[in-house]
Amino acid sequence: MGKILTFLFISQNLTLSLELERDTFCPMEPVFVNIYLKNEDKIPVKMIPLEHAFYLLTLEVEEIGKGLLDYKGLHIHIIGYPVDTLYPGETQNTSRNITYDYANEYSDDIKKSFLREGKYSVRAIFKVAVPLKGTQVQVKKVLTSPKKYFVVAVPQRERKEWEEYIKAIKSKDVSYKLKFVENYPASRFAENILYSLCEEMYSKTILKIEKRENALKILKKMALDYPNSRYTPGIPIRIWLLFKNNEKDKAKEILDSLIKARPNGKFVENAKKIIEKHPIMY
Repeated sequence: MGKILTFLFISQNLTLSLELERDTFCPMEPVFVNIYLKNEDKIPVKMIPLEHAFYLLTLEVEEIGKGLLDYKGLHIHIIGYPVDTLYPGETQNTSRNITYDYANEYSDDIKKSFLREGKYSVRAIFKVAVPLKGTQVQVKKVLTSPKKYFVVAVPQRERKEWEEYIKAIKSKDVSYKLKFVENYPASRFAENILYSLCEEMYSKTILKIEKRENALKILKKMALDYPNSRYTPGIPIRIWLLFKNNEKDKAKEILDSLIKARPNGKFVENAKKIIEKHPIMY
């Protein structure tokens, strides 16, 4: 078997951008950063899907005045994903969880790490390998500008929701977490709980410690209940990659049903691209 690609062999004309949902968060609240890679070239780019470019796409998180934070997340090395094509003008996106990947505080009460109150900045770094003459390549980095955000104490008006949110975080029962979402559907904490479940169930399924059906249930709920969330554009690729190559017709059926149910959702564009680029051959 040939050597697994370490870098992407692509052109120099790529732009990387980063966005946060807002600039103020509470301790133990997930801080998800959305990252976008756009092909500004006139030719298609062959690449590993951004969602799984774990060693190519990194974050630099700083607690302002105190230095960079160490990465504490999982070191996942997944092989077997097909090379994708990023066409001129197209964009791929993914999201990363800063709170738990770069935590600088730990709670014995809830047995979880989080970001303590303070001022922070984050930027994304994407490693690329630009072909030179012959077999030579030059490794370069595409960077975003740093974005600042703050972690502050919970406002009094959200205290009740916050207390219930902490209980949901403590619980290892998925149904208990979903109950919080049902009780506080309009709460930003509900959206965070549900998306955190998406990440957890998806990762466990990839690592073969969770049933695919359970992950699909949560992913579909996220797309249907929060179609305009910043987090839902990453749902279609997760659904697609949960199925083997000879099962892609099942993934297509799910994506088609989600598009039909929420035609204006933020995930729809990505879902359509996936379906168009990966036709089902009978």
